[in-house]
Amino acid sequence: MLSNEKKDLLTPSELRSIQLEILVYFIEVCKKNNIKYYMTYGSLLGTVRHKGFIPWDDDIDVMVLRTDVEKLKRCFNNERYGIMNYSIDKKYFSPLLKVYDKHTELIQNYGQVEGINLGVYVDVFVLDNVPIDPCAREVFYKKAERKRFEWSLSCRKFSAKSRNLLRSILGGLVSIPFKLIGYHYFAKRYDRFASSLTNTGAYGIVVYGEGFSKEYVYSLDDLKGITDVFEGIPVCIPTPYKEVLTKCYGDYMKLPPVEERKKHLSNAYYNSEYENDKNTTHI
Repeated sequence: MLSNEKKDLLTPSELRSIQLEILVYFIEVCKKNNIKYYMTYGSLLGTVRHKGFIPWDDDIDVMVLRTDVEKLKRCFNNERYGIMNYSIDKKYFSPLLKVYDKHTELIQNYGQVEGINLGVYVDVFVLDNVPIDPCAREVFYKKAERKRFEWSLSCRKFSAKSRNLLRSILGGLVSIPFKLIGYHYFAKRYDRFASSLTNTGAYGIVVYGEGFSKEYVYSLDDLKGITDVFEGIPVCIPTPYKEVLTKCYGDYMKLPPVEERKKHLSNAYYNSEYENDKNTTHI
């Protein structure tokens, strides 16, 4: 947690630099441990359209296969970088994996009780087995969305500043039984369902995904991957990147209207221990 002492807010440029350092280390870990990774979502779009960050974006998204998740968890245990989700620390609210910089602190405002404030991070999405049949796949995704909704109720913050106070009060009441059970239970339930299928030959992002209509379904051939560049860093992207981006974003090379160019709601700082270490004179 941030102390009461005044801290200097990281500039957008500093924030991106730290994220790129995390990405470089993440890629090194993947190479050393034979883990396949791919840029995804906004970072895949940024790679293809901008060769780096989308100008108004401020995060990095990658994805890995479910079979590599446990291996990846074991690889981040040093002084600088950590990895987190609900299965690593029960205090943490999210089933989504995040690789973070321990020298920083990130304060977010997404309307969720996070349990732990992480540092600046890179999101790691997981590719799970999904049904090959489109009808069965739609049912599967709808069930996953229901479990995501239940999880979201369990970690939802009540906001008296809501533009619709009555809706906020009703939502708070509905979420009470889910909060009493706890977000760890619902995160685990959501994640377990997403990983419940095996050997289907089809892969998609289920946890925190965009849903049935926007998620691309990969085959193993699709996941051979090709090399592109993100801010000068060689990165791996899925082979059918055009089809992936079209399904998620439509005409992906066309810039969206200005009013739709939204940034994430977060502030980042160097933490106290790192600041003190930087300011210490070593003889």
